[in-house]
Amino acid sequence: MHAYEHDAEAVCWILLWLGVQYEGGNRMNHAFESWEMIDAVTCYEKKLSLLGHLHLKPFTGRNRLLQEPVRGILRKFAMHYTSRLYEPYPTRPSNGGNLPPIHKWLEESDKEIRFS
Repeated sequence: MHAYEHDAEAVCWILLWLGVQYEGGNRMNHAFESWEMIDAVTCYEKKLSLLGHLHLKPFTGRNRLLQEPVRGILRKFAMHYTSRLYEPYPTRPSNGGNLPPIHKWLEESDKEIRFS
């Protein structure tokens, strides 16, 4: 069943993708090139394997303002999914009751970027 958490997670993966590879609208790093032409299941597996190694993928330039919030939220998704592996589906609320409101840190990051 599709839920809010799926859209929020997708936004975080996109921010990670862009933050690590792009600076000033140009692709500076091809860190996720191997994800580009694979099927959904393989991409999912690659994303899961990356969750434990997020610190190895630094964001570029001004994108660093989003680095820790994005990593923090992706870690919460990882914990949420791990905990769901051990309980019958679906017994938890769709957002797991522990996902942070992303609009606040996006607004703060936007202010930092515009005023720096």
